[in-house]
Amino acid sequence: MSDRNLYFFSMQESIISNCGEVYRLMASGLIRGIVYSVFDQKIGPVPYACFPPTLSEELTNRVAESTDELKVRIDKVMKQLCQIPLPQYNSRILVKMFEYNDVNLRGHSNATSLALLFNEADDLIFYRYFKDFEEMFEKFAIDLNELQENHARKEKIVGKINEIYITLDKLVESLRDAEMARPDGMAFPDGEQEQNRPVSKTVFSKHKIIVCGDPAVGKTSTILQYTNKAFKRTYLPTVGVNLTEKALEHDGKLVNFIIWDIAGHAKFSSFRKQFYAGAHGAILVYDITDLASFRNIKGWVKDVKSVLAGIPVIVLGNKNDLESERKVPFADLEQLGKELSVKTLEISAKTGENVIRAFELLAEQLGS
Repeated sequence: MSDRNLYFFSMQESIISNCGEVYRLMASGLIRGIVYSVFDQKIGPVPYACFPPTLSEELTNRVAESTDELKVRIDKVMKQLCQIPLPQYNSRILVKMFEYNDVNLRGHSNATSLALLFNEADDLIFYRYFKDFEEMFEKFAIDLNELQENHARKEKIVGKINEIYITLDKLVESLRDAEMARPDGMAFPDGEQEQNRPVSKTVFSKHKIIVCGDPAVGKTSTILQYTNKAFKRTYLPTVGVNLTEKALEHDGKLVNFIIWDIAGHAKFSSFRKQFYAGAHGAILVYDITDLASFRNIKGWVKDVKSVLAGIPVIVLGNKNDLESERKVPFADLEQLGKELSVKTLEISAKTGENVIRAFELLAEQLGS
């Protein structure tokens, strides 16, 4: 039996003896489970505790292993709450990594992760209320770190995971109730209610838009400028994907963009294409002060169209407020547009110049 399997069976024995009443408190039905993993210095991340105990060994191992790509080093990238797809299980995880101090370990610290497992079909509630989950996971990290640093018995950590499950399940249930009460629609509509809902006189269409490009070119800042009229001055790399919604009126119709901000780091390339599926349009961003990011646009176009042939693509040259630092002439962008048969525009995520126009241009391309 492998070391990883030994971890799993030991974990299951501890959890089954402690779940009791907790298992009967599962209310929302939207959370598939919680998996707490610890990084073993020999075999990598292993599941240390999970709930419910019915989660399979294969699934808990896959959840633990999926966090390995995030452990490059303990930094802002891996410490933020992020989302990773598990398409083979029709699931996704929200996962937060953190570290605790231990003088007995090499480097005097170790990494752990806490993952919330949910079905792909229920993803809207987890995207729409991402900030709520971030706040909860921050609190959980403090509690779990304290237990690890105090060398708490495994049973106590298992008990904490059970408590975390109950807390998150209640949170999801309350968020679902809030969604059911929303006047603009429900994240989890009842089929009959949906069919009987009065149709608005305004035609409404929904489009998934992916935003891609090299790291640090300003993808997230561009989206924030468009959706919130805000410029993000502190760079924090996107891990996996962030989701934002924005409605606009175009040609007498109401259009809803579901904007997927996809990580540009090479270490996420193994599951990046999984986020492309179902997209109706793509925005590719480069930095006019970074020649390499411009040269890589052809690669991004090829990457997107390998999955989504025929969708409209717009290439944006960001940071045109930094004219004195320009490395990519505007003429080169125009030439690239002709070569690739895509629309092009220069913008500034900082000042907002042409940002709204970029999304309007995409709406025109979509024919909405």
